[in-house]
This record gives sequence, structure tokens and C-alpha cells, in this order.
Amino acid sequence: MSMMTSNARMWTATTPSFQRLARKISAMPRLPLQKKTGRIMSIPYLISVVLMPIFGIAIDRIGCRGLLFLASSLLFICVHLTLAYPDMDPEAHVTPPTIPLIGQGIAYAMVASVLWASIPLSVGPKQTGTAYGIAVSFMNTALAIVPLIVAKIYNANDEQYLPAVEGLFVSLAFLGIISALALNVADHYNGGKLNALQDLQTFWRNRRPSEEYYIDEPPPSLYPTETI
Repeated sequence: MSMMTSNARMWTATTPSFQRLARKISAMPRLPLQKKTGRIMSIPYLISVVLMPIFGIAIDRIGCRGLLFLASSLLFICVHLTLAYPDMDPEAHVTPPTIPLIGQGIAYAMVASVLWASIPLSVGPKQTGTAYGIAVSFMNTALAIVPLIVAKIYNANDEQYLPAVEGLFVSLAFLGIISALALNVADHYNGGKLNALQDLQTFWRNRRPSEEYYIDEPPPSLYPTETI
């Protein structure tokens, strides 16, 4: 559970904090095309609106939650490296910001769908509410601390966003990879619940085992008993 909340903290730090800073920069009078910038920065959330239900259905059918945690962290690193160095080769074309932002939306939808589906599998039924509370607390902690760090880095670099601030997000995504690897190792040695392959029918049968009695025969409590 602690590794999962750590991964959630990295995810929370790399996406909402990035979006808030980008909106602040786009609102500055010296930057042109402010409305267009606002539309571009909405891409990750629009992508996540479409993909979250799809990822949720897929996760219920195939599992692989821990592996998707790892994949989302890798994708976050690729996204923020592309944003930090859009013109690494001076002779190459600058990467359009829409491309990494689409990738960010995919990673955001992936990790959000996996996180909430994994918590009930990681704790007992009586600790589920506590686990959700701890996860949200970690996420809010990241939302409170990371923007302060971003602001210090931004001001220390003469109000230049690239590449220093994006370097922070790359570092956080790298920590997400470490925590995702640790999560997969821990899951492997604890029954492999997060990565278990499981179709939807088996999932619901396991959640409601009492219904199996009514498929072929009534439950034992309904059998007539002989009285002496």
C-alpha cells in the first residue's frame, strides 16, 4: 500500500502541478496566442476523459495493474523529456507540444484507472476506507509541496520554464518507476493479485459467490431438514 501511495504521489506531482504552472505562464502578457495555449494545455484532460473508462474496463478484464503502473511512469518520463528538450537536434524540427501532451493524457488516464482499482486488492475489507484516505492524503501532500518547489526552480532560472522545471518532473517520474518496480516485486511475493489475469465473469463470481448456489441448486440453508 505504501508503494502504491508513493506512485500516486509521483503521478499527482507530475500532472496537475505541471498544468497549473503552464496556465500561469500562458496567462503572461508577453506570450502570444494565449487562447490557443489554453486549448493545448487542456489536451491531457480531454484525452483522460475518453480513455479512463476504456482503461477501467480493460483492467477489470486482464489485470496487469502493477505493470501498467510501470508503463505509465515510463511514459511520463518520455513526455517530460520531450517537453524539456523539444529541439535537441538544432537541424531537426521542434516537436509540437500536442504530441507529448497526448502522451501525458494517456499516462494520466492509465495510472488513475489503475490506482483506484488496485487499492481494494491491496488491503483487507475493513481497511479499504483507511487506504483510500491515506492515498488521497499523499496526493494532496504532493499538490501542496511540489508547486512550491516548482516556483523556486522557476524563479531561480530567471523565470525560464525549460528545461529546469521539466527536469523536476522527469525526476519525479523516475521515482515513480522505482516505486512501480518495488510494487511489482512486492506483489509477486504476495500472491500476484495486482497483475493476475482475470476475466470479468470470474471477477464477479468471486465477488458474489452466493449466486453460485442458485445456478444449479439452492443454498444449503434452504434444504428441508428432518425433525425427529
